[in-house]
Amino acid sequence: MKTDPLFYELFRFSPESLLELVQLDVSGSYRFESITVKSTEKRFDGYFKNVGDKGPDIFLEIQGYRDHNIYWRLFREICAFHEQRKDHRPFAAVVLFIDARLDPGNPPLDPAPPNQLIRRDLVECLKSIRDNVTPLVVLKPLTLEDKADLPEAVGRWTAGIDAMDLPEDRKTGKKH
Repeated sequence: MKTDPLFYELFRFSPESLLELVQLDVSGSYRFESITVKSTEKRFDGYFKNVGDKGPDIFLEIQGYRDHNIYWRLFREICAFHEQRKDHRPFAAVVLFIDARLDPGNPPLDPAPPNQLIRRDLVECLKSIRDNVTPLVVLKPLTLEDKADLPEAVGRWTAGIDAMDLPEDRKTGKKH
């Protein structure tokens, strides 16, 4: 993921955060990777490989600009992935829009179950998390409508991060 190391680091550290964020109820545990599909050199923003045999693999696109071809591109990359790996495991394609207005509208394809397409507005997902103490708190600044609220909110979020059972190098006061 070239443009947003924050998401890469968050999902690498806590892959289950995506499931919480988009309220995806699937079985199994996941490991996050950023993968490249050969030949076209297209890189998924994220790939959540199911490390068991119960749930689907999850392909993530984080969309921060208008792209009328987002769904075509996403499905092309998923098809290339499955073709190259000869993998027939179910998938969930997740598109997180930084702003709901960036969604170009109805996708041209609708995967058949057990495969699924999940389209979400990142800010609305974050607002639904409320003030639960999870690694998703690092994304909370994206929910602020008034930057004047930032100093108070950062204190609350920092306290939440410090209250989590994180490795020492992930605590807010530590540098790595």
